[in-house]
Amino acid sequence: MATKLEQEVDKLRKEAKEWKKRCKTQEREISELNEFNAYLTKKILKLTDDEEKNMAITKAINEFHNTSIDLKLKGAGA
Repeated sequence: MATKLEQEVDKLRKEAKEWKKRCKTQEREISELNEFNAYLTKKILKLTDDEEKNMAITKAINEFHNTSIDLKLKGAGA
C-alpha cells in the first residue's frame, strides 16, 4: 500500500502532466494565431499599398479630366 505522501506525490505528478499537456496545446494555438496575425498583417499592408496606388491613378485621371481640351491637345502634340 502506498503511503499518504506517495499518493499525494502521484496526484501532483498527474496534475503536472495534465498542465504540461495544456501548456503545449496553448503554445501550439498561440503559434498558429501568431502565424495568422502575420498573414493578415501582410494582406492589410498589400491592400493599403494597392489602395494608395489606386488613389494616385485616380488623382491623375481626375487631373487629366479637368484640364482643358487645348492643354490636352498640346500635350498630345508635343
